[in-house]
Amino acid sequence: MPRYDEYDLPFSFAGSHEGQRELLGHLKNTCFSDKFSDMKVRLSNGEEINCHRVIVCARCQFFDNALKDNRFREGQTGVIDMPNDRPHAIKALLEFCYKGGYTVSSDLDLSDKLLFQVDVMNVAAIYKMETLENIPAGWVYSCLTNNWNAVIPILPDVYRILEHLDSPTRSKWSPYMLDTLLKGALDHIDPLIETETWEGLWNHARDFMEEMSRGMEEKWYRQDWHIDLAEKWLTKMLGAEALRVVQCPTRGCAIRKKGVIISGEPVWTCRSCQVKVRLD
Repeated sequence: MPRYDEYDLPFSFAGSHEGQRELLGHLKNTCFSDKFSDMKVRLSNGEEINCHRVIVCARCQFFDNALKDNRFREGQTGVIDMPNDRPHAIKALLEFCYKGGYTVSSDLDLSDKLLFQVDVMNVAAIYKMETLENIPAGWVYSCLTNNWNAVIPILPDVYRILEHLDSPTRSKWSPYMLDTLLKGALDHIDPLIETETWEGLWNHARDFMEEMSRGMEEKWYRQDWHIDLAEKWLTKMLGAEALRVVQCPTRGCAIRKKGVIISGEPVWTCRSCQVKVRLD
């Protein structure tokens, strides 16, 4: 058998793929196991998850800070409470710490899978785990782009979470996701108006609806191919009295089209020649 010092490698690099696979297998098997567990994570539903500091604290700075030097109560009790996060999202975060990935139940329909992935994005951004955040981000973006029927039932929830993350210090993905969400919504006005999603948006995402209304006003003004849907949206959003058709009185105006007059605004301004029209 050759001696180890015959190789031009330091001892610390000795090993094999088989040995590494075996080690990773043991690490995965310790996930949520009480064997050798020296800390717990208490979820918002009261469930306690067995964890191991050497793994969880190494993977997530939040846990390391909470347990460091017994400075906080968690460091003395070994129990970290997560009262403000959805249980399935924290479970996915912890599973990622052990396995480098997480499980999404095959029993969930596409809408629930989307909400699950958005929740994981949320906790990953909150607890500064960029590698974890990148995993659901691609899936969420694809779903928002290609599977709008799955988005509609949970649009208010998806918007609230993404809007909460809309800050460069929180999530690099959120601005792109919100832009994609708005574009998708503008292309799917009819199902939004006709389903109970409207009530959810009205009650929980009013600012998103206002963004939608601005997009609809633009379509109305430009007489885009969605003009009928724009009229339908604005009529429901603002009331039938809000839509008042006005033509610019200026001869030769480059744009002699309809304008959208929001209820309560007594003056309309032509976007082309800036002529103001007072309304009675």
